[in-house]
Amino acid sequence: MAGPPPPPDPPPATVLMVPAVFTMRTRANWASAMYTFPARSTAMPLRETRAIQLRIPKTDIERVEKVADRKGFSSIQGCISALLHEALDREEEQERRKAG
Repeated sequence: MAGPPPPPDPPPATVLMVPAVFTMRTRANWASAMYTFPARSTAMPLRETRAIQLRIPKTDIERVEKVADRKGFSSIQGCISALLHEALDREEEQERRKAG
């Protein structure tokens, strides 16, 4: 006996290839039914977004990373967006209380 068998080889890595340009196939997919809502769907399309750049102090980024981990966000961008939305809702609620 030569000893225990060697460990199995790890599975190959999965690589996702994303085309840099639209091909005839990807153009067809964008227009296909899987990218549109059915007539009776209650799903709402995502809100339109606009890309911006912000300079945020490193200490605030570290605070956001802690909040993102605690709340289960996979990215700090999503966490910042959610925090901003919550803050804007609070501001609007305060304005409504002052007005009425």
